Amino acid sequence: MSNRLTNIDLLKIIASFMVVLLHINLMFIFNYKANDYEGILLWILEFIALPSVNIFALVSGYVFYDKKFKWERLIEIWIIAFIYNFIFVLISEQKNFSSLDIHFIIKLFTPIITQNFWYVSSYFSLMFFIPILNLGIQNEDKKTFLIFAVLSLVFFSIISYYNKDIFNMANGSSLIWLMIMYIIGAGIHKFNIEKEIQKKWLILLYILSLIFMEIYFLLSHMRINNYNLDFFSDAKYLAHNNPIIFSSSILILLIFAKIKINNHFIIKIISFLSPLTLGIYMIHTSIVLILQKVFNINIQIILQNSNPIKLFIIIILFSIFIYLISAILDNIRKVIFDEVKKRIIKK
Repeated sequence: MSNRLTNIDLLKIIASFMVVLLHINLMFIFNYKANDYEGILLWILEFIALPSVNIFALVSGYVFYDKKFKWERLIEIWIIAFIYNFIFVLISEQKNFSSLDIHFIIKLFTPIITQNFWYVSSYFSLMFFIPILNLGIQNEDKKTFLIFAVLSLVFFSIISYYNKDIFNMANGSSLIWLMIMYIIGAGIHKFNIEKEIQKKWLILLYILSLIFMEIYFLLSHMRINNYNLDFFSDAKYLAHNNPIIFSSSILILLIFAKIKINNHFIIKIISFLSPLTLGIYMIHTSIVLILQKVFNINIQIILQNSNPIKLFIIIILFSIFIYLISAILDNIRKVIFDEVKKRIIKK
């Protein structure tokens, strides 16, 4: 595994953890006012984790734009989604098999089209277009790419975000948005964009983007002369095509593209975790549900009335716990899948 791909695999792992953190944090974030100490800390955590969804699509373009697409990957994703969807639906709906109805059965067997995992549904759709996108990217010149990236920021991020989603980006969850992320990730790799900016400036820009996002969020919740400056509902700030989130996603990819990893132990850990990232995304919500409904462990109740620092730390630690359990379980799934593949190939 090359240094570059090891770096990008590390970014995939971090992005998958950020997704877990994002969802755990969402269990608490709307319980506090934006300008409370708890609210400030939790929204900072949320803005750190939000780029994760964009990063997955950016990384896909970065890695796959010059590779032959494997159609069997669609089947594998569907099977993984079916397994984890089956678990999720059974736990969340708590039905017994004697009272099954047709709607429930459809939800069990159609994980992609029922959108229990909305990102997997969108990503699954993206995969159909990857061979065509790759053909266009391979014939793209740098000037065209840069124009595309700037216009995407202007029209599909800034204008769409502030003008009632005029281009149907669905807050950054649409197929079109994932295509845009894929193309930008591919262009960054193809034209080595990371080499044009020093790492220290990329890190500084990323930190400034976080600070600006939090200040902007806080200012929007202020009242001046009894006039409420709140431009959006709080949920709107979670949009993945938010211009600041869009920019910070690209900055994170550029930063990791410049990192070199030479430690063999770290490389082994990365090699182990990287293939599990999509499975971790699909199973982690089920782990939380199992803790709540089977073991009666509700982290929201446990952390009621906690001080801000304790709340902040426990959310991070609980997210790490959920991530590790998810990784262990998905690795078991992977071992079984690999064994089945071997036996099929032998036949």
